[in-house]
Amino acid sequence: MLFFEGRCKWDLISDQQEKARKLKVIEGTYLILNLFEKAGQERQKLFPRKIMTAKYNGQITVNSKEEMLQKFEEADFIDCRINAYPVVPAGTLQAPNIIMIDLDMDRSLNTGWRLVKKDLHKTLQKVEEYSDGAIVPLVIWTGNGYHVYIVLNLGEPLEYIAEYSNLNVTKEISKEFMRFAKSYLSDNKADSKNNPSFESCLLRVPYTLNSKCLYTKMSEEESELKVIQNWNNHAANINEIALLLSGFYTHLVNLKNESDKNATKGIKRKFGSNTSNSISWIETLLQITLLDHRKYVVSLILVPYLINIKQLSDEAAIAKIKEWLSRCDKEKKLDSTYDFDYRTKYCINKCKINRNLKPIRFEDKLQKSNPELYRIIKSKL
Repeated sequence: MLFFEGRCKWDLISDQQEKARKLKVIEGTYLILNLFEKAGQERQKLFPRKIMTAKYNGQITVNSKEEMLQKFEEADFIDCRINAYPVVPAGTLQAPNIIMIDLDMDRSLNTGWRLVKKDLHKTLQKVEEYSDGAIVPLVIWTGNGYHVYIVLNLGEPLEYIAEYSNLNVTKEISKEFMRFAKSYLSDNKADSKNNPSFESCLLRVPYTLNSKCLYTKMSEEESELKVIQNWNNHAANINEIALLLSGFYTHLVNLKNESDKNATKGIKRKFGSNTSNSISWIETLLQITLLDHRKYVVSLILVPYLINIKQLSDEAAIAKIKEWLSRCDKEKKLDSTYDFDYRTKYCINKCKINRNLKPIRFEDKLQKSNPELYRIIKSKL
């Protein structure tokens, strides 16, 4: 055996391999950080940021590239991941500019390798189609499948886009988009157990090592994460993914429709399952005329009752309210400065957006908030 200054040849080879590994991991780390910069995070601070390695059970915070690389080296470059989003103050909204799609290979199948390659091919085709060719994602081979990293530059959180927020489906619209894009672009082939969020979107670093591969006695070379396709260094803007965003809007509408169905079922359980879905005190209210409280009645009682309980069409609800107001007007003229038509339509739209809006409850809420109106209706029951 050859010795050089008291060290064997194999020790020197090992040192050289370790240095080579470190250089490759530095390259992979900078590649991932470049995704974040192109995604508009240069306007924020890249750090502090969460990372994970094989040495820690959960995510830890690092404050610089140097500290990040030190933690990776301490873990022997095993299972090194970087959170796609920086640490921000609680409640801060972020744009969903990094999308991660994970396609895992089923090693229990002889055809597992062929199937996951097919899934990757279809995913990349769909990414190209739904971005009009603007997106060429970074693709990593993990040793157990592929990770596809898509970079966007949307400019602002999707919560600020009225078209989405007005549907009132979820407060976390940007997170919903991350999950939608992952499933939609992969035709639901991405790992269903991984539900990305801003806190948990962890990207594996190229040229680090996958512990699952190492534990199955695969070589270091086989366990290394490899770049299969480099990205085109372009973060797609909101106009370039218009087709994908159109699909997302349809997804939100479908969620809303499902929510409305569930809300209707809940209303029927609460107010009775009879076919008319009538509430007797409101039906009585519709038969009497009021000298006052007309604005209150239209906004808080009649519109939510006719739209969300009786489930009338807009036209039918408006006609019924106009007929009631007309009778009230004969007793005492309506306030000419108040636009009842506009207010009625506004309340109808509000009720259609939120099917959980119901008329004020009679015995507790109405009695307390408007005791005079309560007494008038009570006297007629």
